Amino acid sequence: MFDTGAAVINVITSQIMDEMDLKIEEPSTVRCVMINEDKLASRGTTTIYIQFGNKEIPIKVEVIDSEKNEIVLGNGVLDTVPFRN
Repeated sequence: MFDTGAAVINVITSQIMDEMDLKIEEPSTVRCVMINEDKLASRGTTTIYIQFGNKEIPIKVEVIDSEKNEIVLGNGVLDTVPFRN
């Protein structure tokens, strides 16, 4: 899901990270403010890869614990995608 209201933060839930067999790569001090105004501390960051055409784009994501299974990509991802005119 692209969240056009999300600044530049990208998020993956720990459950999806586990399903994708990813590991936390770096610690993080980020705290995510959820829609209900709860604050969740990031467990750290990892990298996912998004396929756009024949290009594979690495995206750094914050890992959070949540009951939802989501990957949320903020506006900053659009700056990394090589769009053609």
